[in-house]
Amino acid sequence: MSIFSGNTNGHHSLHLVRWTAIVVAVWVALSLITGLFNRETSHAARQAAPAPRIAAVATPAPASTASPSPARGATTTVAPIALGPALVPPQAPPAHLLPGRARVALASAQHQAGPWVALGAVNVRAPTAVITTRTPKALAAVAPSSGLIRLRWSGWIDATAVGSYTLAVQVAGGPATVTVTVDGVQAVRVARSCGWMGVCPSSPTSGAGSIGLAAGWHEITATAIAPAGQVATATLYEIAPGGAAPTVITTSAPAVTGATP
Repeated sequence: MSIFSGNTNGHHSLHLVRWTAIVVAVWVALSLITGLFNRETSHAARQAAPAPRIAAVATPAPASTASPSPARGATTTVAPIALGPALVPPQAPPAHLLPGRARVALASAQHQAGPWVALGAVNVRAPTAVITTRTPKALAAVAPSSGLIRLRWSGWIDATAVGSYTLAVQVAGGPATVTVTVDGVQAVRVARSCGWMGVCPSSPTSGAGSIGLAAGWHEITATAIAPAGQVATATLYEIAPGGAAPTVITTSAPAVTGATP
């Protein structure tokens, strides 16, 4: 009886060892696959994104000029109604704008709803409007290691023509939500999410919108929110009135040096 019991225990121990080996092998395989995808998305984030194919953006329908029928014997005066979207008026830019520059402000929070804590701001070189959630070196000492980060990238653009501008944003790499505004008016918002086990899509996520701009200077702002430590790259494009192909936006920024709290 004791011999039979001992063989049973040995058989169970052998099964336990086999199942443990299978679980460890599966875990190692999944780790290798995840690491491969993360390296691919990180590499994609560092590469210059090609211009996206921007579909036609619907413009607001013109306001109707129809008026209700007046009462019999009454007289009415119909005021003219402006057709099409309102144009965002030009702004007075700061003095001493430097081309190829942008301003980056860093903030952190535990939740997207906030409260957000401002950590600092710094001028960066920006030959083109390519925004990354990687913290600028000048702010690395205050960068959070957990929670969410918010990078607010801003610069000034000179709209040489009046009319409807198409703005597009293309996000690659890790998860992030990017919102683009011009003079405080939202033009486009793109939310890039990553699926199971944090594996992000290999292709970038794109979005586009239109905004009417009067000729002159305007401040454009791209706000990127992402988990701390995740690297996403957003590229901003525009199609000017009468244009056909998207071009990467270039900006100017005031001559301010150093980080500010």
